[in-house]
Amino acid sequence: MFLVSGKMIYKSVTINWSTVVKRCINEALDGLGHSLQLCRNGNGKIVSARLVREVSRHKFEQPSVVEVLNMIEIPANMLGLLMIALLAIPRGKVTSYAAMGKLLGISPRLVGLLLSKNPIPVLVPCHRVIQSDGNIGGYSIRNPAIKNAVDVKRKLLEMEGIIFINGKVPKRFFIDYREHERMFYELYNVYVNQMKTKS
Repeated sequence: MFLVSGKMIYKSVTINWSTVVKRCINEALDGLGHSLQLCRNGNGKIVSARLVREVSRHKFEQPSVVEVLNMIEIPANMLGLLMIALLAIPRGKVTSYAAMGKLLGISPRLVGLLLSKNPIPVLVPCHRVIQSDGNIGGYSIRNPAIKNAVDVKRKLLEMEGIIFINGKVPKRFFIDYREHERMFYELYNVYVNQMKTKS
Protein backbone atom coordinates (compact mmCIF):
# COMPACT_ATOMS: atom_id res chain seq x y z
CA MET A 1 0.00 0.00 0.00
CA PHE A 2 1.28 3.49 -0.79
CA LEU A 3 0.06 7.07 -0.88
CA VAL A 4 -0.81 8.82 -4.15
CA SER A 5 -2.38 12.28 -4.02
CA GLY A 6 -3.62 11.76 -0.46
CA LYS A 7 -5.34 8.42 -1.17
CA MET A 8 -4.21 5.00 -0.06
CA ILE A 9 -3.66 2.83 -3.14
CA TYR A 10 -3.14 -0.91 -3.11
CA LYS A 11 -0.77 -3.03 -5.21
CA SER A 12 -2.50 -2.60 -8.57
CA VAL A 13 -4.78 0.24 -9.67
CA THR A 14 -5.93 1.55 -13.04
CA ILE A 15 -4.83 5.13 -13.65
CA ASN A 16 -4.99 7.75 -16.41
CA TRP A 17 -2.02 7.21 -18.77
CA SER A 18 -1.71 10.86 -19.86
CA THR A 19 -1.53 11.98 -16.22
CA VAL A 20 1.29 9.51 -15.53
CA VAL A 21 3.25 10.51 -18.63
CA LYS A 22 2.85 14.19 -17.82
CA ARG A 23 4.00 13.61 -14.25
CA CYS A 24 6.97 11.45 -15.31
CA ILE A 25 8.07 13.93 -17.97
CA ASN A 26 7.61 16.93 -15.67
CA GLU A 27 9.73 15.28 -12.99
CA ALA A 28 12.36 14.37 -15.57
CA LEU A 29 12.45 17.92 -16.87
CA ASP A 30 12.78 19.19 -13.32
CA GLY A 31 15.87 17.04 -12.91
CA LEU A 32 14.03 14.41 -10.88
CA GLY A 33 13.65 11.81 -13.60
CA HIS A 34 15.18 9.13 -11.41
CA SER A 35 12.62 9.51 -8.64
CA LEU A 36 9.54 8.64 -10.65
CA GLN A 37 6.57 8.21 -8.37
CA LEU A 38 4.35 6.40 -10.83
CA CYS A 39 5.02 3.97 -13.66
CA ARG A 40 2.58 1.70 -15.42
CA ASN A 41 2.58 -1.64 -17.13
CA GLY A 42 0.96 -2.36 -20.51
CA ASN A 43 -2.49 -2.72 -18.92
CA GLY A 44 -2.48 0.82 -17.53
CA LYS A 45 -1.86 -0.37 -13.98
CA ILE A 46 0.76 0.60 -11.46
CA VAL A 47 3.58 -1.92 -11.93
CA SER A 48 3.88 -2.57 -8.20
CA ALA A 49 4.08 -0.76 -4.90
CA ARG A 50 7.61 -2.16 -4.63
CA LEU A 51 8.68 -0.43 -7.85
CA VAL A 52 7.31 2.90 -6.65
CA ARG A 53 9.04 2.53 -3.25
CA GLU A 54 12.35 1.39 -4.74
CA VAL A 55 12.55 4.06 -7.43
CA SER A 56 11.46 6.76 -4.97
CA ARG A 57 14.05 5.58 -2.44
CA HIS A 58 16.85 6.31 -4.88
CA LYS A 59 15.82 9.98 -5.17
CA PHE A 60 18.61 11.57 -7.22
CA GLU A 61 20.56 8.41 -7.99
CA GLN A 62 19.31 5.99 -10.58
CA PRO A 63 18.72 2.41 -9.47
CA SER A 64 21.07 -0.09 -11.07
CA VAL A 65 19.94 -1.69 -14.32
CA VAL A 66 19.62 -5.06 -12.59
CA GLU A 67 17.42 -3.49 -9.88
CA VAL A 68 15.19 -1.94 -12.53
CA LEU A 69 15.04 -5.23 -14.44
CA ASN A 70 14.01 -7.00 -11.25
CA MET A 71 11.29 -4.44 -10.45
CA ILE A 72 9.49 -4.04 -13.77
CA GLU A 73 7.30 -6.40 -15.75
CA ILE A 74 9.02 -7.44 -18.98
CA PRO A 75 6.62 -8.84 -21.59
CA ALA A 76 7.63 -12.17 -23.14
CA ASN A 77 7.76 -10.80 -26.69
CA MET A 78 9.85 -8.54 -28.95
CA LEU A 79 8.89 -5.48 -26.89
CA GLY A 80 10.35 -7.23 -23.84
CA LEU A 81 13.64 -7.87 -25.66
CA LEU A 82 13.70 -4.23 -26.75
CA MET A 83 13.17 -3.10 -23.15
CA ILE A 84 16.14 -5.20 -22.04
CA ALA A 85 18.24 -3.76 -24.89
CA LEU A 86 17.23 -0.23 -23.83
CA LEU A 87 18.30 -0.92 -20.25
CA ALA A 88 21.69 -2.02 -21.64
CA ILE A 89 22.38 1.50 -22.96
CA PRO A 90 24.18 3.39 -20.19
CA ARG A 91 23.32 6.93 -19.16
CA GLY A 92 25.24 9.40 -21.35
CA LYS A 93 25.22 7.10 -24.39
CA VAL A 94 22.88 6.59 -27.34
CA THR A 95 22.40 4.03 -30.08
CA SER A 96 20.69 4.18 -33.46
CA TYR A 97 17.47 2.62 -34.68
CA ALA A 98 19.60 0.66 -37.18
CA ALA A 99 22.01 -0.67 -34.52
CA MET A 100 19.11 -1.63 -32.26
CA GLY A 101 17.47 -3.40 -35.22
CA LYS A 102 20.68 -5.29 -35.94
CA LEU A 103 20.96 -6.35 -32.29
CA LEU A 104 17.39 -7.67 -32.20
CA GLY A 105 17.25 -8.96 -35.79
CA ILE A 106 14.42 -6.62 -36.83
CA SER A 107 14.07 -3.58 -39.10
CA PRO A 108 14.83 -0.06 -37.82
CA ARG A 109 11.20 0.89 -38.57
CA LEU A 110 9.95 -1.90 -36.32
CA VAL A 111 12.34 -0.64 -33.63
CA GLY A 112 10.68 2.78 -33.91
CA LEU A 113 7.21 1.26 -33.66
CA LEU A 114 8.16 -0.81 -30.60
CA LEU A 115 9.80 2.20 -28.94
CA SER A 116 6.47 4.04 -29.23
CA LYS A 117 4.91 1.20 -27.19
CA ASN A 118 7.42 1.38 -24.31
CA PRO A 119 5.18 1.14 -21.22
CA ILE A 120 7.66 2.83 -18.86
CA PRO A 121 9.32 5.78 -20.61
CA VAL A 122 12.26 7.50 -18.89
CA LEU A 123 12.89 4.55 -16.54
CA VAL A 124 13.27 2.25 -19.57
CA PRO A 125 15.20 4.80 -21.66
CA CYS A 126 13.68 4.77 -25.15
CA HIS A 127 14.90 8.37 -25.54
CA ARG A 128 18.45 6.97 -25.97
CA VAL A 129 17.69 5.67 -29.48
CA ILE A 130 18.31 8.21 -32.24
CA GLN A 131 19.06 8.25 -35.97
CA SER A 132 22.38 6.92 -37.29
CA ASP A 133 23.43 10.37 -38.52
CA GLY A 134 23.01 11.89 -35.05
CA ASN A 135 19.61 13.48 -35.66
CA ILE A 136 17.32 13.02 -32.69
CA GLY A 137 14.54 11.12 -34.47
CA GLY A 138 11.03 10.87 -33.05
CA TYR A 139 9.60 10.46 -29.58
CA SER A 140 6.13 9.29 -28.62
CA ILE A 141 4.26 10.72 -25.70
CA ARG A 142 0.57 9.96 -25.55
CA ASN A 143 -0.31 13.30 -23.98
CA PRO A 144 -2.03 15.98 -26.07
CA ALA A 145 -0.81 18.66 -23.64
CA ILE A 146 2.78 18.06 -24.79
CA LYS A 147 3.02 19.65 -28.24
CA ASN A 148 6.61 18.80 -29.19
CA ALA A 149 7.71 15.45 -27.77
CA VAL A 150 11.06 15.68 -29.57
CA ASP A 151 11.96 18.64 -27.33
CA VAL A 152 11.31 16.40 -24.33
CA LYS A 153 13.60 13.72 -25.81
CA ARG A 154 16.35 16.30 -26.37
CA LYS A 155 15.98 17.62 -22.81
CA LEU A 156 16.21 14.10 -21.37
CA LEU A 157 19.39 13.43 -23.36
CA GLU A 158 20.91 16.75 -22.30
CA MET A 159 20.13 15.92 -18.66
CA GLU A 160 22.17 12.74 -19.14
CA GLY A 161 25.19 14.67 -20.41
CA ILE A 162 24.63 14.35 -24.17
CA ILE A 163 25.53 17.48 -26.12
CA PHE A 164 24.25 18.54 -29.52
CA ILE A 165 26.40 20.14 -32.21
CA ASN A 166 24.43 21.73 -35.06
CA GLY A 167 21.34 19.84 -33.87
CA LYS A 168 23.05 16.43 -33.94
CA VAL A 169 24.56 14.07 -31.38
CA PRO A 170 28.31 13.56 -32.08
CA LYS A 171 29.51 9.99 -32.72
CA ARG A 172 31.49 9.93 -29.45
CA PHE A 173 28.17 9.56 -27.58
CA PHE A 174 27.15 6.43 -29.51
CA ILE A 175 27.71 3.21 -27.56
CA ASP A 176 30.01 0.75 -29.33
CA TYR A 177 27.84 -1.94 -30.92
CA ARG A 178 29.88 -4.83 -29.46
CA GLU A 179 29.70 -3.29 -25.98
CA HIS A 180 25.94 -2.84 -26.29
CA GLU A 181 25.57 -6.42 -27.52
CA ARG A 182 27.64 -7.73 -24.59
CA MET A 183 25.62 -5.74 -22.06
CA PHE A 184 22.34 -6.83 -23.66
CA TYR A 185 23.21 -10.53 -23.38
CA GLU A 186 24.38 -10.08 -19.78
CA LEU A 187 21.06 -8.43 -18.88
CA TYR A 188 19.09 -11.01 -20.84
CA ASN A 189 20.78 -13.79 -18.84
CA VAL A 190 19.96 -11.97 -15.59
CA TYR A 191 16.34 -11.73 -16.75
CA VAL A 192 16.17 -15.44 -17.66
CA ASN A 193 17.63 -16.40 -14.27
CA GLN A 194 15.10 -14.16 -12.51
CA MET A 195 12.28 -15.86 -14.41
CA LYS A 196 13.59 -19.30 -13.39
CA THR A 197 13.68 -18.28 -9.72
CA LYS A 198 10.15 -16.84 -9.86
CA SER A 199 8.68 -20.04 -11.34
